[in-house]
Amino acid sequence: MTLNAAPFWDWITERHNIYLKKARGEPRPWTDDPVLREFSFCNVFRELDKVTVWVRENWREPFAENENLWIAMCLARQINWPDTLAEIGFPEKTYDADAIQKALEKRQARIGPDGKPEKVYTGAYMISAPAGEYKGMRKPEYTAQIVVGEVWRQREQFYDLFVRRNEQPTMQAMHAWLKQFRGWGDFMAYEVITDLRHTRYLKNAPDINTWAVAGPGAIRGLNRLHGRDYKRMMSQEQACAEMRELLDMSKDNLPDFIPPLELREIEHSLCETDKWLRVKQGQGRIRAKYAGMPGAAAKEARPKGDAPKARRGRPRKERPVDAAQGSLLDVTEPR
Repeated sequence: MTLNAAPFWDWITERHNIYLKKARGEPRPWTDDPVLREFSFCNVFRELDKVTVWVRENWREPFAENENLWIAMCLARQINWPDTLAEIGFPEKTYDADAIQKALEKRQARIGPDGKPEKVYTGAYMISAPAGEYKGMRKPEYTAQIVVGEVWRQREQFYDLFVRRNEQPTMQAMHAWLKQFRGWGDFMAYEVITDLRHTRYLKNAPDINTWAVAGPGAIRGLNRLHGRDYKRMMSQEQACAEMRELLDMSKDNLPDFIPPLELREIEHSLCETDKWLRVKQGQGRIRAKYAGMPGAAAKEARPKGDAPKARRGRPRKERPVDAAQGSLLDVTEPR
């Protein structure tokens, strides 16, 4: 099939242009595209999304040299809600599962000004619920003691594999290691690895632009661009090869105001392009309208059947790039 990447470049260009206009304080509407104007889409760059901005400014950068940064990123993405993370606090001296469980339970039991319990976890993607032998366990205990707690109990293995060795670890290897634990599938592990890519652990990883986890939305996006049935299955190897092709092409197909992309942005933008095209072609429904529009729901837009995204919907995301990005990293994306 012939590759037609024009819709992909169009989505990236228009979505980032919306971000820039909002960041400059220009009045809405920021786009003439009816789908982008009405429905919620993630940023092109994960580092520009609200929760990632908070994590970067409050945990990742202030504690860049702290020995517990890696487990803090695991905790951050399992909760993914800044108010909760602020209440818990960065695990500066150690990961205290009991204290974190109590803090989560306390927040969960507290009634907010709206008469409802305080929000504890993100609503942007689904977080693993207690199942199997842990069925019936309350979520705060499961998060603190099992999902993140078990990773922490294997910290010596993490240090031996990724810190003490005199070689640069790869993103793929760290992702595979994290996936062995309960509650850490492809998506959740990839979220943490993407955060760690901007830390001392993986900032020089050799596979930043050769490896990524292609979720269902990204695979549908690739199928659409190649003229295939969008429901067609695809191996991760093929997906990575096709994403690398798009990354190479991006240098000549995007305007100068778009900072250089990494493979993570390619994967993420494929998912969003699929969502955009599905709506345009009447093939899927949007779960929520853009929160800035009248009558919009305060949830991320996602076509029916999409894998949960942090974005990424997750609250949404990017990375610091070069001078072209400039002070825009200091501007929080409202949606």
